[in-house]
Amino acid sequence: MRFFQLSTLFFLVVYHTILSAQTTPQFSQNPGYYTSGFELQLIAGEGDEIYYTLNGDTPSESSKKFTTSITITDRTTDSPSYSSISTISHSYSPWVPATGPIQLITVIRARSKNGANWSATTTGTFIIHPDGKNRYQIPIVSLITDSLNLFDYNTGIYVLGKYYDTWKAQNPGASEGLGTPANYTQRGLEWERPAHFEFFNQFGELDVSQNIGIRLHGGGSRSFQQKSFRLYARSEYGKSKLRYPFFLDQDLDEYKRLQLRNSGQDWMKSALRDGFMQTL
Repeated sequence: MRFFQLSTLFFLVVYHTILSAQTTPQFSQNPGYYTSGFELQLIAGEGDEIYYTLNGDTPSESSKKFTTSITITDRTTDSPSYSSISTISHSYSPWVPATGPIQLITVIRARSKNGANWSATTTGTFIIHPDGKNRYQIPIVSLITDSLNLFDYNTGIYVLGKYYDTWKAQNPGASEGLGTPANYTQRGLEWERPAHFEFFNQFGELDVSQNIGIRLHGGGSRSFQQKSFRLYARSEYGKSKLRYPFFLDQDLDEYKRLQLRNSGQDWMKSALRDGFMQTL
């Protein structure tokens, strides 16, 4: 397993995916960077109805129905939806609110319906900024999953959740530390969640877009606000490998697993020593 230090910027958006044989909608514009907003068209087969979401959820008949176009804009002034969730860590590494602007993006998820048949879900990330592809000079990962996969009290993998409350009730007055039980300390396939992975290279070009599974990674570092992710390619998600030469110092161009890594227990300090020492 190879890892990306989280100096590789990644956006986390929310969704849930269901696959079937119906014609999948197409975007009139490719996902990626744009210097200004535009009107996006969704294209499907004749007689198909298209439903879409802007919040990362899987489209259903209760979602917005596509009619003419979707306006894609710069979201600099929008309020972030998930950055105020404080139940992602305890007193050992207490949550604090963001102090600066949060770069928001637009994720479109679309499915077509014809009779009782639903298509697979099309997913695309659109980053609007006056600098366009020059906004960042490092690779960008857009990691998209249903908000419940992360923040649900019972099943969310990113929160304290029911496991923490159970431990707290059984251990009143106990000190909280790196090993304190929580939802986010759970491991194994039961705590893997479906997601979608998009990788934009340092030139702003979309090189990888596929469904994957995600789990949290690490030991004590799971207690920090920013956590590491494992990314799993599996045939049941669509593709059994992540096929791309992510690491230029390696001859490999396909991977079963990758990590988006938070620098381990050095996260609150330099955020580079742990990865550097492993490389050394």
